[in-house]
Amino acid sequence: MRRAHSFVVLTAIAALLPHAAIAQAAPSPFDALHFREIGPAATGGRIHDLQIDPQNPAVLYVGTASGGIWKSANNGVTWKDIFAGQPDNTFGALAIFAGDSKIVWAGSGEQNNRQSSSWGGGVYRSTNGGDTWTYLGLHDTRSIGRVVLHPTDANIAYVAAVGNLWRGNPDRGVFKTTNAGRSWTKVLFVDTLTGATDLVMDPRDPNVLYAATYQRLRKAYGFNGGGPGSAIYKSTDAGATWKKLENGFPTGDKGRIGLALAASAGTGYAAGFVAARALFSDDVKHPAARYIGGLIGLVAAMAVEAGLVVVRAVRAENEDKRRERGLGPLPGSSSSSSSGPPLQRITRRLTEAELAAEAEVAATVVAGAATAVKAGAEAKASAAARAAAELAAAEKDSEATATADEAKKQR
Repeated sequence: MRRAHSFVVLTAIAALLPHAAIAQAAPSPFDALHFREIGPAATGGRIHDLQIDPQNPAVLYVGTASGGIWKSANNGVTWKDIFAGQPDNTFGALAIFAGDSKIVWAGSGEQNNRQSSSWGGGVYRSTNGGDTWTYLGLHDTRSIGRVVLHPTDANIAYVAAVGNLWRGNPDRGVFKTTNAGRSWTKVLFVDTLTGATDLVMDPRDPNVLYAATYQRLRKAYGFNGGGPGSAIYKSTDAGATWKKLENGFPTGDKGRIGLALAASAGTGYAAGFVAARALFSDDVKHPAARYIGGLIGLVAAMAVEAGLVVVRAVRAENEDKRRERGLGPLPGSSSSSSSGPPLQRITRRLTEAELAAEAEVAATVVAGAATAVKAGAEAKASAAARAAAELAAAEKDSEATATADEAKKQR
C-alpha cells in the first residue's frame, strides 16, 4: 500500500516538473532588479528621530541611538555623517527651525528604558545645516525625549528631558531658553524620578504647550516604569505655569505617554490623548489591548480632523448656494469665513468661535447618524421578529397539515 502511495506522489510531482521548469525559465522585466540598502553603510542601532526640511523635503536628518546624526540632501539616496568627532553619538530628538531650516537642534541621549540604552551629554545647535555644531549645556539630563522650537523666534526652544535612567536626579523635566541656549530655565519639574518624555506646541498659539511626564527607574535587578509622576500638563503662558490635566484620565499610576497635535487646526489633540492613554497606560496590562486601544484612538483622532474638514467643505458649498440665491451666511459663520475661494475657506486656520460652531454642526451630524443607526437597528429587529413569527406560523401550519394527513391514513 505504501509503495502505491509513493508511486502516485512521484507521478504527480513528475507531471508538475515541466510546468515548474517553464515557469522558472520565463523571462521577467524584474530579473535584473534587486533591493539594495541606501545607508548608512554601517550599523547605527535604533533610529529615534527623523526630521524633514520644511523648505526642502529632499533634505533629511536622522538621529540614532548610537550612530550619531546623518543627513541626506537627495531624498535618502546618499547619506553623510554630520556629527563625527563630537563627544556624543546618541540622540533622542532633532528639531529644525521653521523660519530658517539651516538652524538644527539636537538633544542627545536616547529616551528608551533598555539595559543597553545610551546616555548623552546635553543639547547641540547648528546654524549651517549640520556642518558645525555648538554645545549648549544640559549635560546631566542624560536622555532627551523632545526638542520643540518657537515657529518665528529662533532664540526660543524647549527641551523635554527624561533624565537619568539609573538614578534619581533633579536634571529632568521641561527646560526653556530664550537666548538660543546660552542659558536655561527649568519650567516644569515633578520630582527626581519623573522626567518629560514628550512635548508639543499648539500650532495656533506658541504659548500653549502640552507636556507628558514619565516616572521610571532601572536597576541591575529590574525596572520600574510608571507611577504617580506620569501625567499630562498644559501651559498657556509659554511655560511660565503648568496645570495637570486630570479630567477624563484613568486614576492610579500611569505609564509612558505620547502626545500629538494636528498641524491643521489643533482640533485632534483630545483623541490623541485618548490614543496615548490607551497605548501607554500601565492600567491596560495586555499588550494587544494597548495597541488595539491606541489604534482606535489614533483613528478617532484622524476622524475628528477628517470630519471637520468634511463639515467645512459642506459649509462652504452651502454658503455658495445661499449666496447665489441671495440668502445670508449660515448660522455661526463669520464674515471672514464666507469670503475667498472655497478651498481657502476649507484649509485656512479657524477661529475659536468657528471651531465651536463647526463642532456643534459635527455633533449634530453625529447625533443624526446615531439616530439613523438606531432606527436601522430597530427596523432590522422588527423585520427579524416578523420573520420569526411567520416561520413559527408556517411550522405550525405544517404540523397541523401533517397531523391531518396522518389522521386520514389511520381512517
